[in-house]
Amino acid sequence: MSKRNSNMTFMKIINEQLQSFIKLDHPKEVIAIRGVWGSGKTYFWKGFINDNKKIVQGQNYAYVSLFGITTIDELKYTIIDMLEIKEGALLDKMRQTTAKYGGKLVNLAEMINGPINFNIDFKYFSSGLIKNAIICLDDFERTQLDPQILLGFISDLKEQNGCKMVLIMNDEAFSLNTKISYSTYREKVIDKEFSFSPTPDESFRLVFHENDQYAVILKEKCKMLGIKNIRVLNKIKWLNDTLSPLLKDVEAKTHTRILSSLVLLSHCFYTKNEEIPTFDFVIGLEINNSIDLLLGNKQLTKEDSRRKEQQWLEFLKSYGYGYTDELDRRVGNFVQDGYFDHDLMQEAINEYNEVITIENSKEAFSQVWDLYHQGFNTDEDELVRNFYEVTRANIKVISAIHLSEVISLFRDLGQDIKADELIDLAIDSHDNPDYFDINAYVFGNVQDAKLIKQFEKAYLEKKIKQTPEEVLDRIIGASSYSKKDMDILCEMSVSYFRNLLESTDNKKSRSYAQYCLELARIYETPSPEQKLIAKIAEDALKEIAQTSNLNRRKVKLLGVDIEYNDKILPIAIE
Repeated sequence: MSKRNSNMTFMKIINEQLQSFIKLDHPKEVIAIRGVWGSGKTYFWKGFINDNKKIVQGQNYAYVSLFGITTIDELKYTIIDMLEIKEGALLDKMRQTTAKYGGKLVNLAEMINGPINFNIDFKYFSSGLIKNAIICLDDFERTQLDPQILLGFISDLKEQNGCKMVLIMNDEAFSLNTKISYSTYREKVIDKEFSFSPTPDESFRLVFHENDQYAVILKEKCKMLGIKNIRVLNKIKWLNDTLSPLLKDVEAKTHTRILSSLVLLSHCFYTKNEEIPTFDFVIGLEINNSIDLLLGNKQLTKEDSRRKEQQWLEFLKSYGYGYTDELDRRVGNFVQDGYFDHDLMQEAINEYNEVITIENSKEAFSQVWDLYHQGFNTDEDELVRNFYEVTRANIKVISAIHLSEVISLFRDLGQDIKADELIDLAIDSHDNPDYFDINAYVFGNVQDAKLIKQFEKAYLEKKIKQTPEEVLDRIIGASSYSKKDMDILCEMSVSYFRNLLESTDNKKSRSYAQYCLELARIYETPSPEQKLIAKIAEDALKEIAQTSNLNRRKVKLLGVDIEYNDKILPIAIE
């Protein structure tokens, strides 16, 4: 059997061995489970016990971490506490101990008939309470106990007390003393050893259920990166579960893209390995920087640095990651900080999803038009049905030109009812008045008379509904604005704009003010409309500057001159 096939059966083999081990009629043994940190040894064992609780029920079971335990007596008491020894068993053992050590525990018999004083020195009878139990001792490599004495105690629990022992350890992290003792006594004490080294697939199944939403995508991405560290996988699961409510209504491609970034950035943040790009390198990989590195244009001080970054770029390329955009940065901040700003994250998701939606729409229409152009044997009913369904599904992102093309086709094919339905649906689905401005479409013609009439009516109705605030919210950060947007902003009064600035949150009001002021600054010859909007903003800010010294300072920082005849305006006293 090949090594690969052998690895693939590892989990099945160890499960079968351990299931036999925990059965009542199985001989008493000491089993060691060895593996590096993060391989999932403890996670696997606890899951195994939970999955087999019907077999364990009725048997004494204790799980104890050796980390922090400094004496064998302390270990005994911890095991007893975890075994939850019943009061009856404790009293019986105390009576037996009293009979055996009567001279030493002269007052013990009197206590048995009254309330039990748990300050009694348990060393006389504690070992006898730990009988016929399944005991797991974890973190063996972290023990502060003398390893030789500890191994002797483990051997006694098996040989004298009939216990089944499981030791979980990272033997690569043994201290020199522990390594020597374990090597010396392992043959005498340890009956079976399992090297815990699951494949990425097996590690993934320890953390994720196959029916978890998008588990297939997460599994594929984790497998591509070779992630099998249980701690990293648990981080990815928590991050995914926390982010999932924001992804309910997004396109499948958007969800996949976010999960892909989440897995990569988690791997880079939590895994320390020179072959893996650092988290900071990935976060700082903007598109221009990425191109420069690929072309060798970026000057690095050391040849080693260039070679390493080139290797990292190849690593990212093989994963399908080119550069880091705003959405990636938001996801990266979440990975790094453990929390995120809900509104900013949702905004980044929505912006990316809108791009994907448009791309999907274009692809869907392209496929239907391909059907239209296929020879002379096209099924007309099927063609109409496909165009109708695709148009309805993409009505929120379809351009007016493409809608017009579908409407014209339907008119020619005698599908007037369906054509009219699509016009009404488009009007109900779009709020931006610019969508209905027929004159703005310079790259195509809208010819259907009913479509033109309905769009002109919708344009007038929806334009009236637009407030300056709505216009500013829509065009700030956009690449362009229309003349209608400028017309609406020109209709603002100074008092209206001042009220708008004073009634919104600081971040938003500042962006309004900056945008309107910049309209007259960034152009060499600003238009009359741009000048007017900037003047409205400037006058409103000058009024605000008079309300307090703090506001005067803020207005000046925006570049507004609030001095008349070299004298600062007086502050209004309320």
